[in-house]
Amino acid sequence: MRKVRVHITNKQKRSITPDIRDIVRSCCAQVLADEHFHCDAEVNVTFVSDEEIRSLNRSFRDIDRPTDVLSFPLGENGTYDKDPGSGLAQLGDVVISFDTAVRQANEFGHSIDREVAFLTVHSMLHLLGYDHMNKIDERIMHEKEDKALNTLGIYRGISPVWAVEDIFSRLEMREKTIALAKKRGIGKETDTYKVTRIACEISETSKPYEWYSAECMILRGGSIIGGYVVRFDTNGDLIDDDII
Repeated sequence: MRKVRVHITNKQKRSITPDIRDIVRSCCAQVLADEHFHCDAEVNVTFVSDEEIRSLNRSFRDIDRPTDVLSFPLGENGTYDKDPGSGLAQLGDVVISFDTAVRQANEFGHSIDREVAFLTVHSMLHLLGYDHMNKIDERIMHEKEDKALNTLGIYRGISPVWAVEDIFSRLEMREKTIALAKKRGIGKETDTYKVTRIACEISETSKPYEWYSAECMILRGGSIIGGYVVRFDTNGDLIDDDII
């Protein structure tokens, strides 16, 4: 197995525990091992706030909102510059919003360790040239993510909610769900809406996923007064919805 030097920097207020740091290093090493990377390498992983990652999104992607992770590859077509001193291939930078990672871990009911593990594996694959711009590439990334996480004993569980991000972002899905609930006239103007669950249905056919669903709770004065469930197809188009 090739070696990887992982530089971890914390630029936000929450503490990054030694366990999380170990998980990040293990995930980086596992992806390189799975990909049979040709030489020893170096990668930078930085934890930032939502505010900081939103600023990066504005600067580099013309997107004015926070996302969970950003990847900045330094290689091109499998070729990477090497540090003159260490001889390590320079893979690039992984930037994780710890604010969003914590929020998503809470929303999906799993640990922050698991959330950070997935984001690290996902971003490392981007550094190695993988993407998910079409369904074939998306499926390849899913399989590689699963392989790395499963090897490390980090399982997605029955409902692979992380897959949603690769079709349309979880943030976008929350916004669409809440917008649809309001459009249906559910609740009052003073009510608040919170998407508490996002899931996907696994297909038995060749397609990896059939549809995605989101569950929205309507809150009034801190109390739940109702709910709303919506399903989207893999293009993000509405299939059906229901008041609960």
